[in-house]
Amino acid sequence: MRVDNSRMRLTIACMLTGAGAASAQDAAAPAAEPEVYLETVPATTVPLKMVKIEGDEALGIKPFWIAQTETTWDHYDPFVYRLDLPGGDPNAEAESRPSKPYVPPDRGFGHAGYPSMGQTVHAAEMYCKWLSEKTGHTYRLPTEKEWMWACLAGDLDDEDGFGIGDADSPKGSAWYADNADWTTHPVAKRAANPWGLFDMHGNIAEWVTVKGADGSESHVAKGGSFLDEREQLRASEQLKQDGTWNSSDPQIPKSRWWLADASWVGFRVVCDDIEVDETP
Repeated sequence: MRVDNSRMRLTIACMLTGAGAASAQDAAAPAAEPEVYLETVPATTVPLKMVKIEGDEALGIKPFWIAQTETTWDHYDPFVYRLDLPGGDPNAEAESRPSKPYVPPDRGFGHAGYPSMGQTVHAAEMYCKWLSEKTGHTYRLPTEKEWMWACLAGDLDDEDGFGIGDADSPKGSAWYADNADWTTHPVAKRAANPWGLFDMHGNIAEWVTVKGADGSESHVAKGGSFLDEREQLRASEQLKQDGTWNSSDPQIPKSRWWLADASWVGFRVVCDDIEVDETP
């Protein structure tokens, strides 16, 4: 049954599921139950779970909502394949939708419940625009500061840490080179961080926006991926795109939407203007 798109309030315990439950001893228990808003995404019965994050005025961080997991194929497919349009017209909105991928975009790793990956920054930003138009809320990529604030559960002084309670043992909370077996895994199968967020480290690296002092914007990927070693998962680490991320793309010019050689990068979304009805 599709979740109703009316605004609602849902406070849930951060449950550890699947492999994450077996590894709970390796991660800190959530400090409090996160407040979660369920957003309906067109053409899928899987709601987008948004977690409320309190800001810090002294640090210049305003309150925001962040996706509990990385953007999955369940949420990205309707955008790619026009599933929200009558008949899924492949020619509709050609300028604002990704080109149809010429190889399986999940690389055979897994689809339903798995993180989507291989998107360019342009693709991630256009998805946010599409989601905003469809839901009436304003979605975007997180800034680097917001991402680190959420990843480290408010402890920015520990920017070289992991935000999962035990900096020496990320295995219970992250898929990376030591345990991922060279593939992505379904989201939310490792333990959550203290603010109820899953896979902030590992599985796939995540696009964020870097704000310059002069008002400029650039983008880097944060959090490390299933291919990275433990040290590369630290919150302070970042990856900047270079030519190797799309070197095998045969198109001229190369795709604005897909990175042929970066199966390990994706994104999660944030929102500024969700308003929750206080009436249960």
